[in-house]
Amino acid sequence: GAGLVGLALVVDGFQDRGWIRTVRMWGPPLLGALVIFASAAPFLGANIGVIAWGTVAFGILWAQLNGHPITWKTVVLMLGVIGVIVVGFSIYEAVGGSGAQTHLGRAWESAGTGGIAELWTIVVRKAETNWRVLRATNWSILMIAILGFLGYMRWHPHGVFAETLKAYPAFAVAMTASLWGSLAGYFTEDSGIVIPALVMLYITGSLLHIMLSRLHRDESVAVSA
Repeated sequence: GAGLVGLALVVDGFQDRGWIRTVRMWGPPLLGALVIFASAAPFLGANIGVIAWGTVAFGILWAQLNGHPITWKTVVLMLGVIGVIVVGFSIYEAVGGSGAQTHLGRAWESAGTGGIAELWTIVVRKAETNWRVLRATNWSILMIAILGFLGYMRWHPHGVFAETLKAYPAFAVAMTASLWGSLAGYFTEDSGIVIPALVMLYITGSLLHIMLSRLHRDESVAVSA
């Protein structure tokens, strides 16, 4: 979330500089690779779920910052990237002999001993944990309402919200990427609703900041006039 917002605000803040084109092109894949590597590498975070939703978020950010529509080809490309990373980390674990130490290693170990059906068992277990986390507190309902509101306002903005997104187009893209990344994270992590809550924390905080900053700037101009 912080990476998406930070990169977007850099693009918005320096949009007239010549080097921003390079940032648009290479910023999302490089920063995305760093985030995914730090989170999912077997010898670091080892959270393989980030491979999926991190790729979705930074993939959408890259595509829309560079004027590419999200099509089925984009989806296929992101799935390919996810597959390559998973295979790469799996090979590392197999060669390194540390397969049983991470979620990914244990998943392949289970598949090796119990067959492919064991992978489905893991999926079912993660889904059950996700559902349990969702029902653990009534705050989850509020989080779902917030996500729904932000999604609606992103695709049908109006008023001050629309003016803010128009003034910060890269931030608007980061908001889109965060929403879709959060959705992917919800379905790929057993912590479920916690993932969207964490990611969107940076979006909502930054959105409040830039809206108040624009309001303060407009008030200063009015007083000067």
